[in-house]
Amino acid sequence: MKIIPYILVLLIVSGLLVFYQTTPYMSLNQGIDTVYIGDDYLDPGATIKIGQEIYEMTSTHIIDTSLLGKKTITYSYEHENKVYQITRSVMVIESDTFKMTLNPGMDTIKIGERWVDAGVSTTHDVDVEVISSFNRLRVGTYEITYRVMYLNTIYEITRYVTVVS
Repeated sequence: MKIIPYILVLLIVSGLLVFYQTTPYMSLNQGIDTVYIGDDYLDPGATIKIGQEIYEMTSTHIIDTSLLGKKTITYSYEHENKVYQITRSVMVIESDTFKMTLNPGMDTIKIGERWVDAGVSTTHDVDVEVISSFNRLRVGTYEITYRVMYLNTIYEITRYVTVVS
């Protein structure tokens, strides 16, 4: 009599096993889902397993890495008039490489002339602090320091302006 519960359990488990094996299972292929702005994104794709067969899912999405933010790729596969879909999120982030360069400018002037600060260019949108004791009315060489705080790091670059008589 104890054999009947075991047979019932075996039938239930085998039924679940059959259900599990025939239910489509989708998965994202392993890949890097964070990309720096401007870099190329290599889509690793997605698969769907139906029974014992594995199929590649299709996607028409292309990640635009020229814009920051969260992007979504939707993969799909049609089987027996039913469309299966799975999504991947990709983050486009700022590069952790920060660069600051001096813009070309006229940095030697005669005493009393007007000097135009050409400024700096940066790889990220940041506030630039200008530190200077420049005096266009006095002969000498002056330091113009540009300071930026980016990701808790201070970056500085110096321009030298010379006032001649």
